[in-house]
Amino acid sequence: MGGIPSTLIESELFGYEKGSFTGAFRSKPGRFQLANGGTIFLDEIGNLSLEMQTRLLGFLEEHVVNSIGGVNSVRLDVRVVSATNADLTDHIKKYLFREDLFYRLNEFEIKMPPLQERADDIYYLATKFLVIANAELGKHVFGFSQAAIDFLSEYVWNGNIRELRNMIKKSTLFADEVIETEHLLVDAHGEQQTASLDGLLENAFMKGLTLSAINDVVRKVVEKRIIERVYHQSNGNKMKTCAALGIDYSTLYRKIKEHGLEFFKKMVTLITCFWSAWPDQ
Repeated sequence: MGGIPSTLIESELFGYEKGSFTGAFRSKPGRFQLANGGTIFLDEIGNLSLEMQTRLLGFLEEHVVNSIGGVNSVRLDVRVVSATNADLTDHIKKYLFREDLFYRLNEFEIKMPPLQERADDIYYLATKFLVIANAELGKHVFGFSQAAIDFLSEYVWNGNIRELRNMIKKSTLFADEVIETEHLLVDAHGEQQTASLDGLLENAFMKGLTLSAINDVVRKVVEKRIIERVYHQSNGNKMKTCAALGIDYSTLYRKIKEHGLEFFKKMVTLITCFWSAWPDQ
């Protein structure tokens, strides 16, 4: 309902007869007529104007339509399913939505919880969107690192499934073989975002995590950022990175693997090449 101009919504839903207005060179059935014997889905029902709400209420009560310029009423058998992400009870208080239409539509209600309350769905949806993104972008990214999966599970999805779909498509564009956490945090210009910590904390509080669990979330995010920053400030020199962080080489190697950092793969490749070139004696 939000994607159709208010001046066209009536003719789109109920149809019109030839010559009923300027430009009506032929008759056209409305969406309700086309859905006769089946189901019509009205998305974003909260955006419907009050005038059209009245017209819709009349159809729901009588099950008949009159096309624009038409003379005869046509009885239809149509199941109406509607959806909204708006608070219609609040719209009713503000006189933006008819209360009688609300109760007429609300015979059977299905509430869809936000994505952040359906953690079990996130990995399934992310995998599905990855397949779609690969096909659209001509890429061959085959999965997610464990760190990326943890990030997706802990992230607060204010934009719900649309935000998840967009993030996966964007990450697929920047990834080579596996989507890492840094790919999920890259914006459309290839620059890394830094607003994930607040989202992770918000989600941790919503889940009622203990203080130790919240501290673990914060530690992971902060530790990863510190390692990345020091590594880049050291111009990719891992020994200098170890010295600056006060850790040994094996600890750095373990942290890089734990956080799924982008340069881990390059590090493994370099170590492999080094040992393969080392003489047997």
